[in-house]
Formats: sequence, C-alpha cells, structure tokens
Amino acid sequence: MGLIEAGKKALALASVQKADTIVIASHVDPDGDTLGSSLAWALILKKMGKQVTVYNQGALPYSYTFLPGSECLVDQLPQTCDLLCLLDFSEFDRAGRDLPEWQGYTESLCID
Repeated sequence: MGLIEAGKKALALASVQKADTIVIASHVDPDGDTLGSSLAWALILKKMGKQVTVYNQGALPYSYTFLPGSECLVDQLPQTCDLLCLLDFSEFDRAGRDLPEWQGYTESLCID
C-alpha cells in the first residue's frame, strides 16, 4: 500500500467537496472488498449531503445482501453525475458494459 501524495489528496478532496451528484462504481463480479468499500464510501458521502448512486453491473450476489446499504445498489446508471468514483479497480472496462461510455465526460476519482 502506497502513501497518497499531499497534492493528490487535496485534489481528491476538492473533487468530492465540489460535487453534488456522485456515482460510485464497483467492478463486475464484485467481491466483499469492492462492495464493502463502495457502500461505506456511499454512507460517508451521504452524510456530507451528497446525492449518491452505487452502481454495479448485474445482480448483487446473495452472500453480500447482509451488508448495510446493499439494498441501494443499482445496475442502471443515472444520465449524468458530477463525479465518478471507481473503487477497487483502475480500468473503466472492469465496471461493465455501461461505464466506458462515460470515460472522458465526467470528472473521475480512482481509489484502488
């Protein structure tokens, strides 16, 4: 695990602070790591007053339905957002069929 450079941390924080609508995307065939981090990040952002969508292509595996907030996962993207957060992966194509078309059209933050 590497340390985040101060400048990158400040840029990431500024991106989150200025965004009103945020989409959190997890990778296809999600595991507990990506789902847990996505749902936890969503709870934090909602407490900050952000409108948050947690996206994952396909159905939530039954073994993860116990996770708090799992009922909020969606498999359809909203039309737009101010910030796209990629959690637990770094390539757009790992998010599934819909997300690559957003590449370059919205600000994004990758936390892997």
